[in-house]
Amino acid sequence: MWLASVTLGRPSGPRDTGPAQTLQIGRAERITCSQRQPHRNRHCLLSLPRREITLPAKLPCAQSCWVSLVGEAVNRKAKPGHKVVVGSHERSGKIHQSRSDLVVARTRPGDAPPAKPLVSTKPRRKQLPLVDEGQGVRDRVVYSVPVKAPRAGEQIFAEAALRIRIGHLKHKVAVRNQIVLAEKPTATQPGRAARRITADKKRGKISLRNGWTCTKGPSAHKSPCLVHKPGAIRIASSSPRTFYVNLVVGTEARLLDGQRFRKGKKARVGRGSLRVWRYPR
Repeated sequence: MWLASVTLGRPSGPRDTGPAQTLQIGRAERITCSQRQPHRNRHCLLSLPRREITLPAKLPCAQSCWVSLVGEAVNRKAKPGHKVVVGSHERSGKIHQSRSDLVVARTRPGDAPPAKPLVSTKPRRKQLPLVDEGQGVRDRVVYSVPVKAPRAGEQIFAEAALRIRIGHLKHKVAVRNQIVLAEKPTATQPGRAARRITADKKRGKISLRNGWTCTKGPSAHKSPCLVHKPGAIRIASSSPRTFYVNLVVGTEARLLDGQRFRKGKKARVGRGSLRVWRYPR
């Protein structure tokens, strides 16, 4: 089981997680990953929903604070030295930590409040093409929201949610997803113009690309599997043109011994939405 929460605490130590040193932002979330076949998740994704807090007059930190993601892993069969990898790893043991992040938007008293979110509830497609395992995922835009004339200093915050259904298939499915700022509503990657106006190292990517395995039976991600993706990016240069916040999803077959991949099969897209907020500079 993996348990995580977001806290506000002292800059001297993101490790200070006790009630006296921190202020919890929203409730903790937990997920229990399945490691047994045929419903093994392989990767397990815990995504915290968007949350807001009005800071009290008295804080657990002085002039500056840390916003920290605090995690805990529990397993009754765990032995000393066992660890949970945050990110992804190779067989050599090398760990890649570019699969998760924490984003924060801050407003001060007197700042103009963010406008109501721009919302899309109509998916651009109701099915996602499947590819054979190891053949590379064919990404598709599921939701798109236009952002007109972004201004320097703005923060664009996005949150997406939808269900992926695989009950009609005979195998598991790996689901990969991200949110990008693009020049077209069909673009699966940021273009030059989008990368040029952002101030983030992600270069037009509002959220990092990651994923997990959707299973047909009991697991942390059982069909219909929830894709929940939050993210944010800061605009560095103003532009008069319209850009698009796109939720990009790709699916890949996960086969067990004896299973065969059949071309033409697709994962189904259930209900969902993409919401986008523009926080003023």
